[in-house]
This record gives sequence, C-alpha cells and structure tokens, in this order.
Amino acid sequence: MSVGLAFAVCLVAANLRTSLTGVGTLLPTIERGSGLASSWGGLLGTLPLLTFAATSPLVARASHRFGTARLLWAALGTLTVGTVVRSLPSVLCLFTGTVILSAAIAFGNVLPPALIRRSVPAHRVQGISALYVTVMGVTAAVSSGTSAPLSHTLPGSWRTALAWGVAFTVAAFLAWLPRMRGDRSHSDKPRSGKPHPSTSVARSPAPWRSRLAWQVSMFMGLQSLAFYTAVAWLPSILIHRGSTSTTAGWMLFYYQLVSLTATSLLPLLTRGRHDQRWTAAGASAAVAGGFAVLASAPALSVPGVHLARAGRRRVPRPRADLPERTRR
Repeated sequence: MSVGLAFAVCLVAANLRTSLTGVGTLLPTIERGSGLASSWGGLLGTLPLLTFAATSPLVARASHRFGTARLLWAALGTLTVGTVVRSLPSVLCLFTGTVILSAAIAFGNVLPPALIRRSVPAHRVQGISALYVTVMGVTAAVSSGTSAPLSHTLPGSWRTALAWGVAFTVAAFLAWLPRMRGDRSHSDKPRSGKPHPSTSVARSPAPWRSRLAWQVSMFMGLQSLAFYTAVAWLPSILIHRGSTSTTAGWMLFYYQLVSLTATSLLPLLTRGRHDQRWTAAGASAAVAGGFAVLASAPALSVPGVHLARAGRRRVPRPRADLPERTRR
C-alpha cells in the first residue's frame, strides 16, 4: 500500500464524524439562533441516524455498479455540498444539508473498510484499520471540543462553526480524484469480453438466516445508538445543568478521548480469546452503568463518561481460521 493511498484513507476518516459531533455542542445555540423548538432540535439530531438507516442498504449495490473508489469520490463531493448547504442562512437548508451530508457519510462509513481489505496486504490490514479508526476518533473529538469556541470567535457564529470541516472534505475529494483511474465496477469487462478477475469471486451467502448475524447487528445497532445519543444530547444536558457550551464541548471531547484509549486496550483484553460474549456483556454493563450515573448524578459526569464510553467497544469479528461451528 502506497503512502499516498494511506493518506487518502486517513482524509476520508477525518470526514466521517466531524460534521456530526460538533452539532450536539452547538444545538442550544442553533435552537436560539434559528428559532427552532426543542422538538425540531431533536429531529435535527435524529436525522443523521434515520438517513443512515435509509441509505446504507444501497451502498453495496451502488458499489457493485459504479466501483468503490468512484463511489467514494462521489460521496465526498456530496458531503462537501451538504456541509455548505447546511450552513446557509435558512432553516430549510439546515435540515436539507443535514440529510445530504448524512447520506454521503453513510456511504463513507461502508466503503473505506472494503477498500482497505482490497488494497492492503493481509499482514498490514490491522495496522491500517487501526490508523483509520484513530484518525476518525481524533477528528471527531476535536470537532466536539472546538465547535463552541469557533462559534464565539468566527464571523457567522454557529453556521461557520458547522462548516469548518469542509476544508478536510475538499482535501479528501481532491486526494481521491486520481484514485478513480483503473477503478472497475463489478460489471466492467475488458475488451476481450472475458469478465474481470474480480467478478469470479463467489458471493458470500446472505446473512438473513444467521442467528449470530442478527445478534451482532442488534448489538452494534444499540451501541451506535448509545454513542449518537450521547453526541447529540450530552452537551445539552450539561448546559442545562449549568455548564458553559465550551465546557460541555470539551466534556464531549473527553468522552471520545476515553474511547480511543479503550480501543487501544481492547486487543490486550481479548488476545487469545475466541469467545467474545463475556467481553460484549461486560462492555454493555459498563455503558449501562455510565448512563445511569449521568442520569442520577450529573455532578459525577466525569466518571459517568468514563464508564459510558469505555464500555462502548466493538466486538472483534470471528477469525477466518476458526472452525465454522465455532463462528456460528
């Protein structure tokens, strides 16, 4: 894998959370500045999740037809447009831009891991994937912490603070432009009429009848719900309890910083273990405990954040070399 491709992947990672994690910190200011009721503010925080659910099932078919790199490049362009539209002085643009950029992020969430597996030697996939996740987490945390200070110092207030990440989006868009050369869709065929080698790869069976697939999907969905709920509402809760918007933003930054630490420690806790059920159960208990502390004792927000975020860890995927009966 070239350094240029690794840099391009990191630029994509830098764009997958920054436009979302800053909204929660600015939500009270957005509601005051645009005259939105709290119910509409809640809808603004929910729209990305609804858009993810509606858009994500389309990614595989679109990638099959247009090619992964081409589709990722188009998603970055769409993300640029959505970010700009969201920052225009109109409530309609605020919601429309949120839907546009959320749809683009839904594609961006799915495509880079597939590109990494396809383009990186097997012995380096884990390292590149860790770099990808780290960049995504760091930029998301920085966006949470800096949104409020930027809204206080930049002209345009919260609208400008929501748009600052477009600089990373344009950089990623330009970085992926040359990557489209040679990118083939699944339907592309060379002039000889023979199918491209990639088309001969057997398709994986549909997971609809797999109990494990449904269990993992439910687990991942619920832990994502916990994350996005905290991103959307933790700053508002802290502000309601008397914190400034800047303090609340940095608390959300800290919330995500704990996640990066937990991500680094997780491989040490799961090394040599094929059964991850107890790890998942322990993580779920920690998340529940953290939210219970935040709900019952807001003054203890720091320990609550520790529990809620440290426990929200993804379950490692079953190893490909394990027997089939073990992975079911």
